[in-house]
Amino acid sequence: MNHYHQVSAYKNATQTVHKTRQIVMLYDGLIRFLQQAKQASSERNVAERYTLLVKATQIVNGLQSSLDYSQSNDISNVLYQYYELLDVRIFRLHGHPKDEDFNALIEDVRTMRDVWYKIDKQYQPSDQSEAIMTDSPAVPMHGYEDMDLRSMISNLGLSV
Repeated sequence: MNHYHQVSAYKNATQTVHKTRQIVMLYDGLIRFLQQAKQASSERNVAERYTLLVKATQIVNGLQSSLDYSQSNDISNVLYQYYELLDVRIFRLHGHPKDEDFNALIEDVRTMRDVWYKIDKQYQPSDQSEAIMTDSPAVPMHGYEDMDLRSMISNLGLSV
């Protein structure tokens, strides 16, 4: 797939895929890059590990830069801290990582991804004909969803 097609696919996805689904997809990509970096590390392929960890960092930076403070400052601040922590943990993997380091990080990211997946399921239209949402609202972070995300973040050792 050439660059033009990649950009076109991305633009199409941002206009047709609900925001919460986009977040889940980004977490899926993050997990995939971390798993691939773990494999490259076990094969002692430092260059490939580096490239994959840079891609993982770019996803984290994208998630962090997309935080919407107008919806909930508390959650946005905690997510910002969470993404900062992920960035530091990924950076540490550039040194002499152990499989346990990769496994712990992948498990934490997968846990957060699962929370976003649950939130996404709450915002999916019941009628599949409504599945394409070009002007989907920002993800509201209040009530039940807020509590799920808050407890998840607390379990990761961050304060809410």
